[in-house]
Amino acid sequence: MDEDHFDIIAKAPAEIAIEDTDNPTSRSNPLNLDAIRPMLQALLISRFRIEFHMEDRPLNALTMTARNAKLAKADPSERTTCIEGTGGADPKNLKNAHYSFGRVVTCQNVSMAQFVELLPRMAGAYVQTDVLNKTGLEGGWDFSFSPLGLLNQQAGNDGPGQPSEPNGAISLSEALMSQVGLKLDTEKRPAPVLVDKIERTPIEN
Repeated sequence: MDEDHFDIIAKAPAEIAIEDTDNPTSRSNPLNLDAIRPMLQALLISRFRIEFHMEDRPLNALTMTARNAKLAKADPSERTTCIEGTGGADPKNLKNAHYSFGRVVTCQNVSMAQFVELLPRMAGAYVQTDVLNKTGLEGGWDFSFSPLGLLNQQAGNDGPGQPSEPNGAISLSEALMSQVGLKLDTEKRPAPVLVDKIERTPIEN
């Protein structure tokens, strides 16, 4: 799919054009994209004989546990937030803030259930499946950590628990363990994956 390139030329029915009320006789009216997308999808499925479905397969997934957690019990009246910044949080409110690292994720009144849901969005290159919460910690918590800018960068071949490159940076897993006391472990769990089949040569006109 990355090697072959195709020109696709198709004729759309006239009724899906958006009428130009200022010039009703215009022959260059824009197409209704909401109407044409399913047509294009059907064309590609037909010409490339695409077949696809979802099925559960065992994948490497993350489980989070608590090991000597360094968390402050949150004020339940405070707003629930988790913000990534450059150390702008107030160190008076968060005892374990790591401002010397320059880039800090600061969470306020966040439950562990909410935090594991946020992790794939905060570190999509590193956390690519849902994280299972096995911390046993209830309620909201205040905490912060800094993985030295690795959150939104490619994690390469380093996975949870793998040693980091000798460049002064630490991984997300290392930061959570050393700074917050939350441990990420890898285990096999069934997860939905897209299974597809696509013919390399399309059907001719």
